[in-house]
Amino acid sequence: MNTLLIIEDDAIIRSQLREFLEMENYKILEAENGVEGLKLTKEHHPNLILSDLMMPKMDGFTLLKNIQANPEIRSIPFVFLTARSELQTLRTAMNLGAEDFLYKPFEFEELLHIIDIRLKRQAFLRQETEMQVQTQAIASQALTISSQAQKQWLKLMLHDVSNNLSGITNLTYALKKTHPAENIKQEVIEALHLSARSSQEMLTKIMKNLIENPQNTKAILSVPEILEHVKESLAASIEAKKILIVTKVPNRPVYTVGDPLVLYTILHNLISNAIKFTPKHNKIYCHFKKDKREWCLEIHDSGKGLNKTQIKAIQNSQNFTYPGTEGEKGTGMGLNLTHKLLPLLNARLEISSNGKGSHFFLYFPAYFPASSN
Repeated sequence: MNTLLIIEDDAIIRSQLREFLEMENYKILEAENGVEGLKLTKEHHPNLILSDLMMPKMDGFTLLKNIQANPEIRSIPFVFLTARSELQTLRTAMNLGAEDFLYKPFEFEELLHIIDIRLKRQAFLRQETEMQVQTQAIASQALTISSQAQKQWLKLMLHDVSNNLSGITNLTYALKKTHPAENIKQEVIEALHLSARSSQEMLTKIMKNLIENPQNTKAILSVPEILEHVKESLAASIEAKKILIVTKVPNRPVYTVGDPLVLYTILHNLISNAIKFTPKHNKIYCHFKKDKREWCLEIHDSGKGLNKTQIKAIQNSQNFTYPGTEGEKGTGMGLNLTHKLLPLLNARLEISSNGKGSHFFLYFPAYFPASSN
């Protein structure tokens, strides 16, 4: 049973909401102001918060700022119930991280619809995160596989993950069909569907490559093209945080030689990491530039940056993990795995941070087809 927290200073409205939502099989928590609401949020971690905007002691904006500042609760969907419809008010609410808003007076059916959409979206995002963690674990295990028994184990694991992703794909497809009129929500659902489908396709390729051809297969690779596949697989995470990825590609082709799955995994880990530590409504920059006989892909996020200890831990391939700006969790082995894969592409990774975001510089050998010379 999902738990909803109602934060409303009007006792009559609060009581009406509680009675109606309890009839819909939701467990209800109540608070009459932002101070009480914040306390209940920290104690109970509700699945969704419905909050008034203008309240005594602590208003809705201040409450949301406090929630967003706490990594343990910042990912809880937050919906404003407000009588104010000024554009600036709505813009402030969305910039602070509000998922949605509903104008008073509203129909209960409209409220139910918003709650249903937001809870389903949250469930899909959790599933996507779990799939990413499983995929990283499988890729790490693949580096040490030598016996036929281990290969068989990997095959079964990949099959299970692929089935789970298939389930997400089918659910998002069904959701697209059942809510065609919700334009904003439709964007989220479309991103989830694209992410699951792209991940499922990539897992199928990994399965075929590792089981049928365990040796690394080298090919001429278009790095920007593989980067686009990575962005597709992470579409749900990008959409959830309203992040814009700005990619700058030179006029000439950017090629290297290596195993496409190795390159995909490296780029996936780097972009996923950038998304994790970039706040909502910000940008990530991916710029390609030529450096002698190498290409360099610079990935610059707009997060809080890394300190020297964290950079050293990454460079020494140590496992460590920190929650993202929305409380995203991980295994801590994504960048560790990336360092293990770099030699397979004759690539290297350099990191810098000045406290205003992090810069990851991926250097890899350039390949120039005869036709491009």
